[in-house]
Amino acid sequence: MQTVLKKIDLILARLSTPPTEEEARNGWTRESKAGMHTLFHKMREDALQEKELSSVPEYVGLARGMDHWGISGGSLFDAASDIGALCSETLARTRR
Repeated sequence: MQTVLKKIDLILARLSTPPTEEEARNGWTRESKAGMHTLFHKMREDALQEKELSSVPEYVGLARGMDHWGISGGSLFDAASDIGALCSETLARTRR
């Protein structure tokens, strides 16, 4: 869980700033960063309360959510997708 919290803290810091040129080229806007910041803040709170993150569809489907915002790639997309993948991996392990 500590790994997930560290990754969430890092992405929260990146989401707290206006979009860089690279982020804007990949579809990030102030609105999308604010929306994703809200989601990751909630995820952090859930993780601290030891809630099973894989039980929250928004966390498992992060890539789809970013696609909805029009975000198409880049390092911030990859970092967010990595956290979503960790949630999905947890879900897959619990279904075995």
